[in-house]
Amino acid sequence: MLTQLDIQRLDTAEKVMEVQIPAYRTEAERIGFYGIPALHETIEHLQASEELFWGYWEQGRLAGVIAVLQHDGVTEICRLVVHPVRSCLLLYWICMRLPQALQYPPAKRMSRPSGCTNGLDLSRPK
Repeated sequence: MLTQLDIQRLDTAEKVMEVQIPAYRTEAERIGFYGIPALHETIEHLQASEELFWGYWEQGRLAGVIAVLQHDGVTEICRLVVHPVRSCLLLYWICMRLPQALQYPPAKRMSRPSGCTNGLDLSRPK
């Protein structure tokens, strides 16, 4: 189930960090680069963000997070993380479905930082 997250709530921000840090740590190990800014982010950084956070819940646990900025009809994906203990199929499903679920209000265009999807094409609905 996809729900909007109130990142200002400490318990919510902690849950996001419980997904974000392991996900970025796994990515850092995979690419051999530990300077990924989100890997070193604090709860205070999250809460200071202007991003809108959404979470994908599985069996009552936060399994994936997407955060976006919306401006001038463009939805910019700022972060898209899935907890690394999820199965590859679920990880793929979450990465494909989270951005599509955020098509409200309909965006003229959706953008994302390079490398954020590790080769997944988010531009075409499945």
